[in-house]
Amino acid sequence: MLRGFFGRKESNTVPEMAETIDAKAFKDALGRYPALIKSLSKPPKEGQLSLEELDSFRYNGAPMAYSSKTGRTMESKDLQKLFEWKMRHGVFRPGLSGKVASNSNETIAAAFKDGFTYYAEKPSDIAGVLEKLSKPLKGVGPATASLLLAVHDPSNVVFFSDELYRWLLQDGKKVSPKYTAKEFEELFSKAKSFMSRIKCTPIELEKAAFVIIKENEPVPEPKPTKVSSGLPRGRPKKPDSEKKVKVPSGRGRGRPPKREGDISSVFASLSGGEAVPLPTRFAELKSSLIHGHEASLIASWSRLLASLRSEIELISTAGSSIIPSIPFSEIRNHSRALPFSHAIRKRGAAVIKNVVPEEEALGWKEEIKAYIARNPGTKAFPKDNPAVYELYWSPGQVKARAHPSVLQTQRFLMRFWNNRDKEALISTEIPVSYADRLRIRQPGDSGFALGPHVDGGSVERWEMEGYGKGGVYDAVFEGRWEDFDPWESSCRLKVESDLYNGAGACSMFRMFQGWLSMSSTGPGEGTLLVNPLFKLATVYYVLRPFFEPRNGNKEASGYLDERNWILSENQSSVLQGATMGCTQELNETLHPHLELEKTMVHVPDVGPGDYVAWHCDSIHAVDKLHAGRGDSSVMYIPACPLTEVNASYLVRQREAFLNGTPGPDFPGGKGESEHAGRMGRADIEDAGGEDGLRAMGLASWEAQFESERQIVRVANSIVT
Repeated sequence: MLRGFFGRKESNTVPEMAETIDAKAFKDALGRYPALIKSLSKPPKEGQLSLEELDSFRYNGAPMAYSSKTGRTMESKDLQKLFEWKMRHGVFRPGLSGKVASNSNETIAAAFKDGFTYYAEKPSDIAGVLEKLSKPLKGVGPATASLLLAVHDPSNVVFFSDELYRWLLQDGKKVSPKYTAKEFEELFSKAKSFMSRIKCTPIELEKAAFVIIKENEPVPEPKPTKVSSGLPRGRPKKPDSEKKVKVPSGRGRGRPPKREGDISSVFASLSGGEAVPLPTRFAELKSSLIHGHEASLIASWSRLLASLRSEIELISTAGSSIIPSIPFSEIRNHSRALPFSHAIRKRGAAVIKNVVPEEEALGWKEEIKAYIARNPGTKAFPKDNPAVYELYWSPGQVKARAHPSVLQTQRFLMRFWNNRDKEALISTEIPVSYADRLRIRQPGDSGFALGPHVDGGSVERWEMEGYGKGGVYDAVFEGRWEDFDPWESSCRLKVESDLYNGAGACSMFRMFQGWLSMSSTGPGEGTLLVNPLFKLATVYYVLRPFFEPRNGNKEASGYLDERNWILSENQSSVLQGATMGCTQELNETLHPHLELEKTMVHVPDVGPGDYVAWHCDSIHAVDKLHAGRGDSSVMYIPACPLTEVNASYLVRQREAFLNGTPGPDFPGGKGESEHAGRMGRADIEDAGGEDGLRAMGLASWEAQFESERQIVRVANSIVT
C-alpha cells in the first residue's frame, strides 16, 4: 500500500520522476512540502526544537545568517542544529552527533575558511571543496559537507540528501548511497541540468524531491482492531507491597541483575579464568578507527615515545613527591590552590589532607568493624584473609559520603574539569554519591594485590557505542594526541562504559576515583600506586593495540626503540589488557614503553581523614604486599557530577540502599538486606543534612547558578 497525503489518492501508480516531470507537477509537489513536514513533526522533547523549527532554520535562518553574502562563520551550536535537522529530516545514524558537537568554534572557522576560499577559486572542483570542509571536522562526511556548502551558496548548490539521490539518480528506487564525493559530483551535475530545465532553485528541488519520495514510500498495513472481551486486561492487580519500583531510562535499564561475586570479578587476572580472545570484529573496528590517518598516526607514535622517555626519567627521580597535596583548610586559598591545580591537571592524582578530623575517621572505622562483627556472613576478598568487604551501607560509609567536608572536597576537585559545550547537562557544583566498597587490609597481606589497571570499562574505549559515542579519544586515533583533553567533560556524557554488564563495571560518570583514609599508611604499607604519566599513559594504552615490534624479543637491545615499532599492516583483534566485562589491565609485557616498574609511584603518606583522588583515566594499582605494621583502611568514595545518566543511576542505587542490596554496578545477591545495624534515610540526614540527602537522590536539588537550571530541572524530574 502507498502512503497518501493531503487528498492524494492512494494507488500503485509510479510517482512523477525527474526525467519526465513538468513544471506544473513539480510546483504542485513543492506546494505540498509544508503540510508534509507538519505531519512528520512530532512534539519535541523538553529542550529540543521540533522538525518544523529545524526545517525553518535549514531553509531560512541558516542561509540568511551564513551564506557567502554575509561573510559570517557558523558557530558550533548552529552546526549542531543543522546536523540535527539532517538526522531527523533524513536517515538517523547514531554515534555521530557527539562527534559533531565536539568541534570547537575555532576548528569550524578554520575549516570553513579553507573550504569556502577554495570553492571561490575552484567552484568546479566540488570533491576538493567537500574534502576541505569535512576532513578537519569530526562527524562531518561528504553529505554533511554538501549541506554546509548548500547553506554557503544556496543559489547554486543542493544538499546530498537520500531523497534527492533516489529521485534524480535512481528513478525513485530505495537505494542507499555510499555518501562519497564522487556520488555527489554526479548528483550535483544532474541537479544543475534539472534546475536549468524546470527553472527552480536548489532549495525548491530538495523540497519537491523529498515530497515525491516520501509520498510514495510503502507503509505497514494497520493492525486489525481487537474486540474487547469485557474482562479486565492482563494479570490481577498486585498489592502495592508486591509492586516493583519502576526503573528510569538510562544506562542499565533492562539489564539482568549482576551475578554474585566480589572485587575479583572485575579483574580477569584475579577471577581465575582463562583469558578469552576478543571477537574478530575488533580487528575491523581497529582498522576503521585509524582509516585515512595512518601516516599521521605513525608520526604521532614517534612523538609520543619521545615524550614518554623524558617524563619517565623525571618521574623515576621524583617518586611520590611528584603527587601534589593540599590541606583541606587551604582549598579556598587562591595562592595555594592555583599551583595545586596545575599539578593535578598534569599528574592526574592528588591528596587533600585533613578533610575530616582524624578522630572522626577512626571512629567510622570502629563502627564498620563492629558492623562486620555483628554480621559474620559479610562477604569479602580474599576469603581466607579479608581485605575488601562487599559492604556499601555500613555506618561509616553512609556517614562519610554525606559529610559536608567530603562533598566540598568533591566540588573542589570537579572544578578542574572543562566543559566547552555550555548547553551540556552537567553540574560540577552538585556532587552525587556513588556507593562503593571499603578496604581494611591487615599487615602481611599479599592476596589483595591489584596490578596496574584503569577502571571505567576496557574494550569500550575503542568501541563506537562505548567511548566513541562522545568521540573521547578521536584526536588520538587521528594522530593528534596533543589535542586530546582528558579534562573535557561534555564528550563523556554520552559514553557507555559498561557494554557487557560486567560485575563491578562502572556505568556512572566518575570524574575522579577516590578514597577516604581511615589509617596512617606510607609507601609499601598496603597503599595505592598511581601513574603520573597520566595523559601520556592514556594515549599510550589507547594506541598500543595498533603497533607491534619488528623484533619481538623483549631482551634484545633496542626493543623499545622507535625504529623497532611499526603500525601493524593487518590489524588483529587484540586490545592489550582489555577483556569484555572486565577492567583494563596493564603490565610490563603488554605495555613496555610505560616502564611501569619505574612510573607506578606510591601516593605520599596519608593519615585518617585524608582524601586521595585520581582521574578516571589514570592507571593505578595496590601494593602487592602490605609490609606495614597497622591496617591499611579506606572507604572508596569517588567524585561524581550531577548529570542525566548519574541521576538515573541514583534512582536505582536509592532502591538498593532502601533494600540493603549492592548498588546496580556491583555483584548482586542479598548483600546487607539482612544485616543488623544497617543505616537508613535518617542517618544520612543526621550526617549531611539536606545536601547529604540530595547526593543520594533522596531530596530534590536547587539550582544555585543559571548554568545549572536545566540539569537540575531534568535531574529532579528523574528522581522524583
